[in-house]
Amino acid sequence: MLFSPSSSTWHDTVRKYQIAADQFLETQAYQNELVGQIEGLLAKEHVHISQQHKLEGKIRRYEDNMQRLTEENALNSQNSSAAGISTIYPSDSASHAANTSQAKSVVFTHESLPRPDKYLFEVLWHFDDCKEDEDSGLTAQNPARPAMECAIRHADGTMITSNEWSAIKASTRLAQFKLEQLPLPKH
Repeated sequence: MLFSPSSSTWHDTVRKYQIAADQFLETQAYQNELVGQIEGLLAKEHVHISQQHKLEGKIRRYEDNMQRLTEENALNSQNSSAAGISTIYPSDSASHAANTSQAKSVVFTHESLPRPDKYLFEVLWHFDDCKEDEDSGLTAQNPARPAMECAIRHADGTMITSNEWSAIKASTRLAQFKLEQLPLPKH
């Protein structure tokens, strides 16, 4: 059977082909849109993976530094012990000597305990020690308050580094934050 351009069957067939072609083009456009979205997601995933690799590298360097510092600290501790250099412990504080007469005088008279003989004179124990030490940070403009980064010393009397001072400040900020989170005492 031949179709003539005037027959309704031929028009129906052409219309069906046009509908099918339109649907095919719509499907193609939708697939292209999905491919574009997938490519965008893959690009974002690539960025995330790249950032993750960078962070992993930073973590590895941090862990390596921590290991190196731990080893250096252990070595310094061994060298300090071998050299007879002592360390200041919290138990050296007057607040831990509650049963001694010296501790009671500190509590009631606000007098400071004397520097133990085991510590070098470079270990600043009293405010008067700061007046005698040119590295304590006292100046004519600031005669009553030593610069803490200059006054805080190692047990052997050596000055702390700027990195150690930064670590001390960071630790105190963390301690302050944790203390501020505690509930107020009930009286």
